[in-house]
Amino acid sequence: MTAAFEPIIKKEGELIESKDWNAIQTGLLEEIRKLRQELHNMSQSTIMIGLDSPTGKSYNLDEQVWDEQYTYSEKTIGLITKQWLTIVPGEGEMCSFGIMDSFDRLYFWAGAENGDKETLDVSIDYMDRNPEVVGKNLYINERKGPPTDPSPKNPWLIGVRSINNIYWYKYEIVNPYPTSQVKYVNFANTNRECAPRIGNVIQLKSRLRPMT
Repeated sequence: MTAAFEPIIKKEGELIESKDWNAIQTGLLEEIRKLRQELHNMSQSTIMIGLDSPTGKSYNLDEQVWDEQYTYSEKTIGLITKQWLTIVPGEGEMCSFGIMDSFDRLYFWAGAENGDKETLDVSIDYMDRNPEVVGKNLYINERKGPPTDPSPKNPWLIGVRSINNIYWYKYEIVNPYPTSQVKYVNFANTNRECAPRIGNVIQLKSRLRPMT
């Protein structure tokens, strides 16, 4: 651990020895390095709730979805109040959430009926560049549990269980263009044998950057 910087005090007109001058410079540089690191690590978080979508179809958490046997048996789980799926069973668009912001990391909630499969594409529409697929055929855990181990293809962080043991899982996605303004984040099912769903809550995390 580097000792805290302490200034060397001289009276007006006194000479500074080279070793003292070097110590001052070294201490100042170390303080600047630590300050830069602290600024680099600072971030802000935004949680967007009650999200609507021009694509897909939403269901209440306690609402029957297609021929599925189990609902979540609760109207609200955490901040999640709706689940977004494809309009009909099978592959296709699930939802698109409007963002109009920039961010470094995206966190979303998902789970899948007949899950534990690679089944989800996540893409971002930017204001100043072409759309980018940021998650390709992601592995989504079975919503009836238990979850499989996290991996780059299955980037879940935590799970939340309903009163009847049906799960939501929180996933993390890295934005490759964190300074670009984002219009939409899009979710699509890529596996006709699986029925993933997305909660109507997302979290954006942005690293604070110095003004230019």
